[in-house]
Amino acid sequence: MKKLIVLMLLLLANNCSAGLRMEDGSLIRAGDNIDTLYAFWGREQQRLVSEETCNHIIQLKREYCSTRRYIWLRNGRYMLVQVSGRMIIKTGWTRSQRALTEPF
Repeated sequence: MKKLIVLMLLLLANNCSAGLRMEDGSLIRAGDNIDTLYAFWGREQQRLVSEETCNHIIQLKREYCSTRRYIWLRNGRYMLVQVSGRMIIKTGWTRSQRALTEPF
């Protein structure tokens, strides 16, 4: 019974990681290059200047901040990608067009 509970917790932890799940099952996370997202979704529909959004990227052991946000409209949701240079620093989504420039 304990082994089953541990296995279920491991599976849930794997599914809860932040990022964008692509159609082929791959996961694009903070720290990845924006070109990998372009390969799946093409160019963004909108580029916005948002309020400053920061995120600590564990793999690089550093915090990055940015005001550049790229937006794709997918399945009725706005997919938000905060970018610093060519690196994705944060991802999120919203259904509200008013919330596109707010920090997340």
